[in-house]
Amino acid sequence: SSSTPSFAPSTPFSTGLSNLNRPLPPLPPLRIEQFDGANITLWPSFQSQFNTIIGSRPDLSNLEKLNYLRSSLKGDALKLVQSIPIREDLYSQTIDRLKSAYDRSDHSTALLFQNLMGIKPKSPRVEDQMNCVRDMINLVYHINDAKNLDCLPLIEQIASHVHSGFVRQIWKLKPETILEALLFMERELREELELRAVENAFSCLPLPSIQPIPKQGNHETDKASKEKPERNAKIGTLRICRKCLTSGHNYADCPSKCAKCKEKHHESLCRSSNPSIPFNTTLQAAMTVNTPVHAHTRLFTSLAVIRNPDTGTASDSTVFLDGGSQISMISRDLANRLNLTAIHQKTTTVVGIGGCSNGPQTRDIVKFDLMTNTGVHSVEAMVTDGPIIPSMVVDSLPQSDIELLEEKSIRIPKTMIPMHTITPEILLGLDTTHALTKQSKTIQLPSGLQLVQCPLGPMVIGT
Repeated sequence: SSSTPSFAPSTPFSTGLSNLNRPLPPLPPLRIEQFDGANITLWPSFQSQFNTIIGSRPDLSNLEKLNYLRSSLKGDALKLVQSIPIREDLYSQTIDRLKSAYDRSDHSTALLFQNLMGIKPKSPRVEDQMNCVRDMINLVYHINDAKNLDCLPLIEQIASHVHSGFVRQIWKLKPETILEALLFMERELREELELRAVENAFSCLPLPSIQPIPKQGNHETDKASKEKPERNAKIGTLRICRKCLTSGHNYADCPSKCAKCKEKHHESLCRSSNPSIPFNTTLQAAMTVNTPVHAHTRLFTSLAVIRNPDTGTASDSTVFLDGGSQISMISRDLANRLNLTAIHQKTTTVVGIGGCSNGPQTRDIVKFDLMTNTGVHSVEAMVTDGPIIPSMVVDSLPQSDIELLEEKSIRIPKTMIPMHTITPEILLGLDTTHALTKQSKTIQLPSGLQLVQCPLGPMVIGT
């Protein structure tokens, strides 16, 4: 028969009720999952089931075991042994025939590893990340020789497939096995889902919004005076020309001028139309009044794991993505912590970071690995002795944005939510920035900020 066989245990389990004079309730029959030979990675599991339930039973003859074995096969596996006569003396030969075809641990491990590297969440939702981790755990249980996967860089790479934020956590945890790392990620995701469920259950009704008292005076003038700093800050964030509000060229090369005052800015930024800033105000005073180099503007920054490609030494660091820089840069302090050695030197003049340097200078060029959820990016960067860019204070994420992210089950690092200060130690230039952001996805948040999802992880940008 080709139906799945059922087998009852030969002896009942001993329990605390064994001393009572009444029969134990019957247990459901044990079933063996049929093996069809299409996926050889399932052979170890099938062989273990069959040996435990049938092969190890002394009360069964080899002929009976052979019949049970044939009943547990289907497809190509059954065809493989179908021509072997059903005789008691051919039971061992039938088992050996199956082993020769399917007991290939190295090939099975390679297939399982290939499948493991191909598993990714369907979406950034926490539920999909959880399903992804559980699929990975199930695969690891099928790998007989999983110790070959128990190296930290490989574990970090697999963790990045789930969420880039796990790379830093795994690096700090330093698990001894890949299974330990996956169980850790499963626990973190489960706690996140449980916490959200508790918060939703006990969330209070939103407080009524308090409308601001309108200010006295010219409403249009007040509105315009507020819009100018916002426009300046937005332009700085978008990295577009202040003369024509387009990109693709340098500010100094742009011939456009203001139609009102003929100065070097766009008409919408003209100070002459803003009563709060007199036209003859000096540039320094205008900057003081506008203050839109907005310390609280969220730029393209992310926390990432940086690794020495030679020694494996790693550190998490704040990275600033700058699509306008022709070269990547790294602070001297971080280069020393990672023990990065110069691969060559380059003479260059740095312009735009704290002003122009004192003419051309010869600087060290080092190479490091940037860990992302799409793999490792090798980056060459120039070592700088001063700060990459000044430290920035980032406002706390508005509650409306947090609620939207929770509604969409989008997980972001908890450090991004409260007000915090960031000090980038790495600036990624045009080439690397383009490679990391060319396939990024953007979500508009209620506050006007944007959530950018790229291989480095989620970034909240805007003002």
